[in-house]
Amino acid sequence: MRNGLVLDFDGVLTDGHVYVNDQGTETVCCFRPDSMGIKLLKKLNFKIVVISTEKSTVIDKRCEKMGIDFYKMKTTHPDEKLETMLKWITDNNLKPENVVYIGDDLNDLSCMLSPGIFPVAPANAYDVVQEIAWYVTKKSGGNGAVRELCNLLVSGKIDVLDELKLTNDLKSAINSTNTIDLLEFWDCMGYKYK
Repeated sequence: MRNGLVLDFDGVLTDGHVYVNDQGTETVCCFRPDSMGIKLLKKLNFKIVVISTEKSTVIDKRCEKMGIDFYKMKTTHPDEKLETMLKWITDNNLKPENVVYIGDDLNDLSCMLSPGIFPVAPANAYDVVQEIAWYVTKKSGGNGAVRELCNLLVSGKIDVLDELKLTNDLKSAINSTNTIDLLEFWDCMGYKYK
């Protein structure tokens, strides 16, 4: 049973835009119904975290208001994001196969391809991210993608999607290795490269 959710911030909880005033202060736009979805998951004892490279106090404040953890990465290296996620999973006594990750950009791929993780992309995610996601939301980040995902998790429908999306070959490839080669992953999904 799924009981963990890891979120990127920009492009997932926001629409990806950054607004800068004449004093250089940055602001972003979040979607309030996403917070209600998070609240519903918390009532079901989900562990939830945002992992981001951004050093913005906006993220601190938003996560604090939603009552979820926020892990700031020291670098922008995708391996650090993966290591941070795996440590959070261990620290919270979760199993990777019970965790969903939603991300929209290239720096999310290492987490999304981690064995056991259920990868989700918002509708506004880059093409390669959508291609490896097992579910792409109908809504965009900052416009209901997180609420849509939360509703699926609350209803248990994400587990049905899990079974429909994954082939036995792909399940085997993911479960049999600690790392998975991206080309091997795409081959399992039916993409052929020279």
